[in-house]
Amino acid sequence: MKLRIFKQDYLDRLKRMSPNERGNWYRKETPWLSEYFQNQNYFYDTKIDLPDRIELVREGEPSKTDLENSIRIYEAFQGKINPVQAAEERLWAFLCHETCWDYMMWRWPPEKEGTIKTRYFLEGVGSRALSRNGIARLWWFAYLTYDQQRDNHYELTAVLMRHQDIQHNLIERNFGRNRDVLHAILEFLKRHPETNSKEDYVQIGKCLNRLGGVKVLDCMEPAEIICCLESKLSVSKT
Repeated sequence: MKLRIFKQDYLDRLKRMSPNERGNWYRKETPWLSEYFQNQNYFYDTKIDLPDRIELVREGEPSKTDLENSIRIYEAFQGKINPVQAAEERLWAFLCHETCWDYMMWRWPPEKEGTIKTRYFLEGVGSRALSRNGIARLWWFAYLTYDQQRDNHYELTAVLMRHQDIQHNLIERNFGRNRDVLHAILEFLKRHPETNSKEDYVQIGKCLNRLGGVKVLDCMEPAEIICCLESKLSVSKT
């Protein structure tokens, strides 16, 4: 099937829905955009081919499915979109409301206004918005952590998916979209599984921000970043 994206004016109309309207439409079990827009042509067909179905895991503990679903979304789009396209709200909002509606209803039940704004659209700008959207986050997490050089290409993706606090405190910071820096941090976390609390992740973020104030993180070798983290966070080196 062809990847579809919202036309901007229709996306804007959807975002302007009143809370009462949302309460009616977002309770529906099946995609409802065609009905809501009265069969108007609310999307564009792109030239990007996708699998006929994107099957996402919808059983068990929801947060435990994120790793597998991240891999599935990434591989469905692999080689077909670039980071600029992957920052497009019209793409992810359409997937959330139509292609992946059944998954979204299961993983992020649209029972609150805040959930709809952050998980079904892009609320705000930049990395934070992308890391909160229900489908965009899955692609970005795999894209940023995929490592062709490792036997398990998604080894670092699994580290990132250990806890949402890791995602929020790393991906949403200024260095979050620098793959080399992020890989170094995740390798550090892999080597030191005892570093596993929210406070630890906050300290890592602060440590990197301070380090970035005196050095250019982009120019540092991963081993140097890992060494700095081990020194500043007082962990046992392996």
